[in-house]
Amino acid sequence: MTLAEIILTVAALAATIAAAVASIYSYKLDKLRVEFEKTAKNIQDQQMHMLEGMSEFSRQLMTQTLKVAPQIAFSPYPQLLPSVTPSDMSLFDRRRSHFTPEKDLLAKEIVEILRKQIEEDEDLTIILILDAGSTVFPIFRLLCTHPAFQFDRTNARRLKIITNNLPGVSDLTTYGRIGERLVARTLFRCRILSGYAHSEYEASLGDQTATDLRNAIKEFKDAIQTSRSDTIKVVSVTTGNYVSVAEGILARHRNHVETKSTMLDVGDDVYVLAPLGKLLPYSAKEVNDLLGLSIEEGYANLPNWSERRKDLKMVVTIRKPDYFTKLRPFTLNR
Repeated sequence: MTLAEIILTVAALAATIAAAVASIYSYKLDKLRVEFEKTAKNIQDQQMHMLEGMSEFSRQLMTQTLKVAPQIAFSPYPQLLPSVTPSDMSLFDRRRSHFTPEKDLLAKEIVEILRKQIEEDEDLTIILILDAGSTVFPIFRLLCTHPAFQFDRTNARRLKIITNNLPGVSDLTTYGRIGERLVARTLFRCRILSGYAHSEYEASLGDQTATDLRNAIKEFKDAIQTSRSDTIKVVSVTTGNYVSVAEGILARHRNHVETKSTMLDVGDDVYVLAPLGKLLPYSAKEVNDLLGLSIEEGYANLPNWSERRKDLKMVVTIRKPDYFTKLRPFTLNR
């Protein structure tokens, strides 16, 4: 055998050995990869199981909490003295501190109604109209933190929100985030009504706000019907600066009156919230007389209240009878 043949034979043998070694390492790497993927899947399954368990626990906890939560709000020390507030506070800020526990109870009731409707009908999509004001405001945060929506994105996707409540929108973006902070999306699809930012009411208001409300509903309906053939229900949740037993919702700003009236018109279901502190036995004229307001700057009732009042749903709190003995008749400033 020549030297060249010997070199070729050795080279072939070395190549065979290298191929065998490579095959062994490739087999080991494949085996490690399979074991790693299996371990990773087990970890992922455990994480999903844990998250599902947490979600179910939160649901059960919320269900039990709602069963035992107080349905009546008592105020042993009603606010009979005028509150001292800085002159630069908005009307919204001042009213946010009034009857807070009762407003929270009203919010829980509304969110529970929405949860039941969403979970009992899998084909239902709700277009939820949330009014401006401090009474409606707690609903925004509660929706974001409620387990039925926070841990179930399907439920959240079937709830579309339209509002002119600017602090409420802030809560939706703060407490209803999905994903990393820098690229977060909102839990609920929310349409903000057009208008001008009104600092006193912290709301968007203007001549176009009521018209835009109808446009926003149409936009959502068109989008929903394009993607699915769901049942669509429009739910309006509104309130008044005061609520008159005789005349219904009272509002002070002309654009408030127009927007609230439209909310009554467009809602399949309409809920009117009233902590007992703003549910009054007075007419709009009596309220204006008590507060010394002219017709131009005073409160007015909604022109379409009488048309819808039979199918409206009032959500109110009640108090102990002795609460009223502490109130001076025909007094609003206290």
